[in-house]
Amino acid sequence: MADLKTTTSNSVNSASIIKHENALPNPQPEADKSHDRPPWLVFVIFLTTATILLALYGWSVSSPPLLLTELLVGAASISVGSLLGFLFGMPRAMVAPSTSEETDAAAPMTYRPSTNLEQVSDWLTKILIGVGLVELRQIGGTLASMGRMVAGSLKDAPPGTEVVTQVVIVAFLIFGFIASFLWTRIILRTASNNCRCKLDGAFEEHLERT
Repeated sequence: MADLKTTTSNSVNSASIIKHENALPNPQPEADKSHDRPPWLVFVIFLTTATILLALYGWSVSSPPLLLTELLVGAASISVGSLLGFLFGMPRAMVAPSTSEETDAAAPMTYRPSTNLEQVSDWLTKILIGVGLVELRQIGGTLASMGRMVAGSLKDAPPGTEVVTQVVIVAFLIFGFIASFLWTRIILRTASNNCRCKLDGAFEEHLERT
């Protein structure tokens, strides 16, 4: 009889311990936040290296105006690439389709985010892809004409100006696209989700008060 009581008490204690362990929150491993942000260090190294190379080239040909011009061309290329990366990386909001029940007058009001900018981004992306595929053969001629334009704008342009200009345009354009695309997909998406959650919470709280 004593053994039965001891076994029963041990079972009860074990069950309580298991219940207590289940009630405790399981520690979740912290996610590595280094994967949730663009590689800014790589971008900084690229910009620093490119600027140093352009400065060395301008110093080797003794042409400060050429260095300033190439830096301006690089800045313009980054701007264009950033705009393209923003358009291609624009996050899409998940909006549930409206039904007949939601349109009923008795149905409660719900907050729905605007997707106008996303639609414009989608249209522009399709247009740019279509035009780019059609004019793909003329990209080389366009780069060559830009190189000649920069060389013609300088007095006594040193040899190799056209080639350097084309390299600057392509390199900085790709850099701007990748940096802006990653920023839009990672940083902007996270900020949009946080803002939407706060707006949804505030809207629901307002509906409960009214």
